[in-house]
Amino acid sequence: MDPPSKFYSLPEEILTKIAEPLVAGAKCSRYCYFDEDFTPLRLSSPRFAHLKIIEEALFCTVRLFAVKDHLDALEQVDVARIAPFVKAVWFAAPSQDSIQDKGLLLSEGLRAAWIRLLRTLPVVAKASLFSYNFEGSQWQSDVTGQGAPSRMGDALMAAAVTCLASAGTRVRGLKVACHLTGTLDWQSLPGWEKLDLSGLENVTYAPEPDASVLPNEDDHARQAALAATNLSALFDKCQGTLRKIKIRGDCELVWPGEQTLHLPALQHLSLRFRGIHVRNLGFWLRHMPRLEYFRLAGDYITDGGETSWRCLFDAIRDHPRNRSGMKIVFEQVVIDTYLSMMGNVRLVGE
Repeated sequence: MDPPSKFYSLPEEILTKIAEPLVAGAKCSRYCYFDEDFTPLRLSSPRFAHLKIIEEALFCTVRLFAVKDHLDALEQVDVARIAPFVKAVWFAAPSQDSIQDKGLLLSEGLRAAWIRLLRTLPVVAKASLFSYNFEGSQWQSDVTGQGAPSRMGDALMAAAVTCLASAGTRVRGLKVACHLTGTLDWQSLPGWEKLDLSGLENVTYAPEPDASVLPNEDDHARQAALAATNLSALFDKCQGTLRKIKIRGDCELVWPGEQTLHLPALQHLSLRFRGIHVRNLGFWLRHMPRLEYFRLAGDYITDGGETSWRCLFDAIRDHPRNRSGMKIVFEQVVIDTYLSMMGNVRLVGE
């Protein structure tokens, strides 16, 4: 047997420098690196297989799929070994609906498995919720129907809240990007009151539209109002720590609502959706004293009369950060049928 190459006996600092370009150039999907990018190097030597920089990249995110094959595989994983490297967890449900898939999401077995895993992770900086298309894989469901993706998304939201609350997980970042029906009251979910978001700093709300559902005008109004209530309940749990809010997509939402929240730590506010309430937004800006970046974009702005816009512009003019360099971006804002602000307008205070 040939003696081990002296190359692999190099100090860890040098091996790390060798691996850095590979990690920097690795394919990454939703914060998850692909193992095949690292396989040749890891197979070359145990030194690379267990090199900290590679393990940090490979195991930075735990992906929890709400499908039986993944649940079975989870029972075989030595989570304790990778726990020190995990910084994020994302929960994923199939976009397709089946009795088996939805029943799994509602099952005590799945929730117990997810709770056990979460309790082994010392730090979970971010939790994300996605609807995932398993087309072409063994997880493809055969049963679909109107509202199937959003029903699965609701079940995923309920499971994630319950598991995070039961495990006592405190996240600093939260992203909601799964399908939602628009009829789910977050405050009624088991575990909502116990859910600790007192350290939450970053929130992205970008639920996927469900193309299989065409709600009528009354449904639109109810769903938009409930979504606003849900977001207010979420922000109320992290008023003192919230630094960044991003709301985007074709979600049913009219926001912000009449009741303002004081967000003293908020620095970044990015809004791109239909249903931005301009007048209320002006009132809310006055309760964001540390705001440094404000982006407004959307196909349609509700309540976009002259008085409403004056309220918003007055709030921008009077904002304490305006003179110290607050950046304001208006991007393709359609005010009404006859008036729009197209392109980017960037205003930086003197």
